[in-house]
Amino acid sequence: MTMLARLDVSNNSLTGKVPDTIANLPNLVFLDVSDNLLSGPVPTGLFSLREGFRYSNNSGLCGMVLDIVRCPATSSSSTPLTTSKPTKSSSKLKSIMSIATAIAFAIGGSAFLILVFICLGRRNAKLRSLVFKSSSDIRSVQKAGIKTTSETKGVDAESISESPKPLHGSFHGSPPDFSILGRSRVMSGRSCASAFASTGLPSAAEWSSWMSLDELETATNYFSEKNLLRKNCQTAVYKGTLRDGTTVAVKAIYNTRYSFGEQDFQIAIEALMQVKHENLVNFLGFCCSKGGSECFLVYAFVPGDTLDHHLHGQSEMFLNWRMRVNIIRGIAKGLAHLHEGLPEPLTMVHQNLWAGNVLLDKQGNALLADYGLSDIVAEEVMYATHKTLAALGSLAPEYAHLGQVTEDCDIYAFGALILEVVTGSRAVFVDPSTRTLVSTAAWVQPLLKEGRVREVVDPTLEGRVSVTGAAALAHIALQCMSHDPGARPNMVDLARRLHACEAEWSDMPRLPGSGSGTDSFLIAATAPSGRPASFSHDSDALHRHPCR
Repeated sequence: MTMLARLDVSNNSLTGKVPDTIANLPNLVFLDVSDNLLSGPVPTGLFSLREGFRYSNNSGLCGMVLDIVRCPATSSSSTPLTTSKPTKSSSKLKSIMSIATAIAFAIGGSAFLILVFICLGRRNAKLRSLVFKSSSDIRSVQKAGIKTTSETKGVDAESISESPKPLHGSFHGSPPDFSILGRSRVMSGRSCASAFASTGLPSAAEWSSWMSLDELETATNYFSEKNLLRKNCQTAVYKGTLRDGTTVAVKAIYNTRYSFGEQDFQIAIEALMQVKHENLVNFLGFCCSKGGSECFLVYAFVPGDTLDHHLHGQSEMFLNWRMRVNIIRGIAKGLAHLHEGLPEPLTMVHQNLWAGNVLLDKQGNALLADYGLSDIVAEEVMYATHKTLAALGSLAPEYAHLGQVTEDCDIYAFGALILEVVTGSRAVFVDPSTRTLVSTAAWVQPLLKEGRVREVVDPTLEGRVSVTGAAALAHIALQCMSHDPGARPNMVDLARRLHACEAEWSDMPRLPGSGSGTDSFLIAATAPSGRPASFSHDSDALHRHPCR
């Protein structure tokens, strides 16, 4: 580090010697190693540093200055024999210890590898022995009292137009009891066998097409790096192709919550199976290892990229103003469906809403990903996720004292997303003039009050925006990001309003000036709960002036 000028490593409980090489740094002018546990001789060159060398409270240091202990002589002409013998014995002992340590590590490492190999071999053998190979296996299951769909009356699978055949999920070993959910499910005995998820049970004819872990491995080329879409410490997403040609995204979760809350885990999986919406990535199925410690969630593959990539990366698809309004409306619809579109207890909070979890298909339509995972992944994984959201500026402030993410937190994150889409800036960005972190919401608010709407909008749009629409969306975002959770609108109201006003707010005239009447779209309305609504709950009022 030839450019290093000042180095302060004081109060770090450092041990050992001060390296001689530090004294050779050409530009070093100051060094502070005080209040450590250092020992041994101090390089003499450090005492001549221009701005000083601090070394106090290191009792083991020695050197050739007045206030430090002199170093003992390394050899003496009067006692050559007594000094040479300990040196030889000491070096011999060190050699023996080094060899012994290396042998111990080699033996330990070999034993560990052998143990892993044996465990994997036994696991694979057990998996292969449990695969259903013929119709006789099906009959044996039926004899055990488990009925297939053809024998179960009154249960019909939901059909989804233009969607791939849905997957069911299954566990290895004793199948989880899904009776708490109001219906039974056939569970395969395969360690990670996955069938197809719908509200009905598979017929006998479908058993032959059930997926196994082997098929998932084949679909993803054994989870190869070439098929890896994204990855973090606890999860990874791979692109795969099933035997019927369906392209899927397989999310591998290496740390689940199954063993800590089996019932919550089952309800979470059931909720994912129930979610069907045009603005939510379609969940197709799952498979879990014994005990649920490792799970694979299978989703329909979305060929586009994330909203974060299109806004901040090198994207080939330019997001014009009309597309951005449609994206915001799509996010609102998907989030409203999660909050209120499912029956209890299957409603869910997204908990991880940011631009990286909004996928855009080839037409630019928004689909939310990574929803409904709070009761599937381990608690520490969700905690890490919330820390990331906080760093991105998308985590509601009440999380600091509540310690949990609620629907209001999702609404806060939605407001941050609106501002990101409108301004082209993340919720928190670095001001180049001051080199400090700035909240986009705090930056936008005074500009809106002064009517300087065009300064708020993403400059890459080059003014081709609806000033009225930009002002309206920015005000909605600030309302969603209110520090008072009760002052935030609910997602169903927001989705309805965005749907009603999309055409007007999507117009892109080049209007002169700043656009007077910026705040005129706000309607003083209150929901029955006392929460200010994003528009009046009176349907006549909505038709009279929903977008002003």
